[in-house]
Amino acid sequence: MLVGSQPTIASAGAGTVRGAADAPVTVGGSDRSDRQLTADEEAQLRSFFDEYDVAGTDQDALLASYESGGRWLSMTAGAEPVDVRTEDKDGMRSAVSTFADGSVGVSGTSIPQDPVRLASVTAPSSPAALSAPLAPSSVTGCRTSGSTRVITYTNCLAKVDNGLVMMSFRFTWRLYVGSSASITSYSPNSRDHRCLGCIMSDHRVYRISRTNVRYSATIGLPPGEYLGWMGVRVGTGGASTYQGP
Repeated sequence: MLVGSQPTIASAGAGTVRGAADAPVTVGGSDRSDRQLTADEEAQLRSFFDEYDVAGTDQDALLASYESGGRWLSMTAGAEPVDVRTEDKDGMRSAVSTFADGSVGVSGTSIPQDPVRLASVTAPSSPAALSAPLAPSSVTGCRTSGSTRVITYTNCLAKVDNGLVMMSFRFTWRLYVGSSASITSYSPNSRDHRCLGCIMSDHRVYRISRTNVRYSATIGLPPGEYLGWMGVRVGTGGASTYQGP
């Protein structure tokens, strides 16, 4: 799903939403009238590609495809990666998915350091673990408190990124070890996004259920647009992100 002019970022705010039946919340938007990347945008995108070892020839082909109206496999529903690897860097463990056209999708999680978290929720150690439905993927920056039976993770970041589109938001969740989990609060105003060479508007962060919160936005890729989204689910195995369409 993921596609970003200089990054357009919404700052964190106090608008925390609680409860199990919250209505969707609209928070701002951005505007972009064409699909051509500026020099700064191209440099930013190539930096992302370089970080994840995308070959120069693949970078050129991906840029040409995007600017001429194509859609990368990392942005295509149902596309399967040809390779998924884990990468530890700067306190993060990420699943890096590479597709046949050279495009990349990155989903990362902080490597647990707190003794309570280490005793109950272990970061995935392989690509297979990262793809598990409730693996703690794409969640970072949590403050941990509680006991070995009830653990609260505060101000966690859920994030997905493919170099063009990045979407994220912060939430707090509680784990009853071996029993259940729930998202206790989330902040619509904490949403953060980047959209290179595209339009991104109608941002909403809202609750799907007690264990599932979603961030959706309309992504305009001239000459059309589509609804893209990402979200986070929690369970006894941890927290995991998902994305669409």
